[in-house]
Amino acid sequence: MPIAPRVITRSRAASGFTLVELVIVVVIIGMIASMAIPRLSNGSRDARLARLGSDLITVRKSLEYYAIEHGGAYPGPTETDFANQLTQYTDKAGTAYAKKNSTYIFGPYLDTVPECPVGPNSGSNAVLIDKVNSPPQPNESESVGWVYNPNTGEIIPNMDNWQEVEYRILGSLAGVNGSDEQVDLGVDNSNDINKDTLDLRLGGK
Repeated sequence: MPIAPRVITRSRAASGFTLVELVIVVVIIGMIASMAIPRLSNGSRDARLARLGSDLITVRKSLEYYAIEHGGAYPGPTETDFANQLTQYTDKAGTAYAKKNSTYIFGPYLDTVPECPVGPNSGSNAVLIDKVNSPPQPNESESVGWVYNPNTGEIIPNMDNWQEVEYRILGSLAGVNGSDEQVDLGVDNSNDINKDTLDLRLGGK
């Protein structure tokens, strides 16, 4: 009597995933990725906004310190003057010099002019001078990160919606980390933001 051949079957564990199971795994991974990527994107955006708030506070404090030591005059009137007077030593008249001596005794107030981390010209630390408007007016067509009025010492990020952005970030940063720096928003927080009445100068004048 002939012996029937033995049929050897591999266990399910040894056979690996079926095509259907692989498709399910891929779909699940895709769903997880679709949820994670927006969170990463939001985290990056929030980090850049926080950096903008920190940079604005630092630069505006530096401008006020400069004015205190230079008879009320702010850095300027040109972009080069602005950068040099904040990052080098200066005399009482505001003449900048790379090394400190008995004449050039003031500053530096900044290590470098920071790059604007948000907006259409993010990554630029160039400064557009606006001597006419207070506050200075953004011009996104100019490839600069900041807009500055040397007559008033006001500096803003070069973006059309800078007031709403500043209200959000500086309003949340005011008074944190034990800082006594206050932000005069010029609005009642219980009402809608009025762009025309926002006063976002730190220690406003």
